[in-house]
Amino acid sequence: MREAEDLELEVMQNLLTQMEKLKDPIVQRRVVSWLASRLGQDVLFQDSASQRKPSVSETSELSSFATLGELLSAASPRTDCQRVLLGAAFLQKVRGMESLTSLAINRELTHAGQTVKGIATAVSRLTQGRPALIVQVRKAGRTKQARKTLTVTAEGFRYVGRMVRSSSEQ
Repeated sequence: MREAEDLELEVMQNLLTQMEKLKDPIVQRRVVSWLASRLGQDVLFQDSASQRKPSVSETSELSSFATLGELLSAASPRTDCQRVLLGAAFLQKVRGMESLTSLAINRELTHAGQTVKGIATAVSRLTQGRPALIVQVRKAGRTKQARKTLTVTAEGFRYVGRMVRSSSEQ
């Protein structure tokens, strides 16, 4: 067990040393994204801007999209986690749904032509990140597969706003 932890720390230190050689943050993100995709993982980047409160424009810019398809087109999501977050934020802000389920999110994504096959995995990753972009507020039932009620956090809305703005800047 100790050897595995030591190996993990050694690999992380080596990665950090190599990444510090790349001075450009955009290049660093590209390398991290490539590595994650090679390992079959999703990566959600957190900027230093995540420490501030969302502005009125960040929280209201979702209202400018009439359909989820328009939002997905504007934000250009690259991962299932990003698609799920966009779907949840759209349903919560634009459709006014306070309580969301994975089923409702995926149904809306399906209507927009962006079905997520591993919806439970994507939601789990979004809830386990720090800070969490989606949180579970209720669970109906005792089993692992019980229906969970979800909500998008303020940080989740900031992330969506950054996705839309960065995509429109390109």
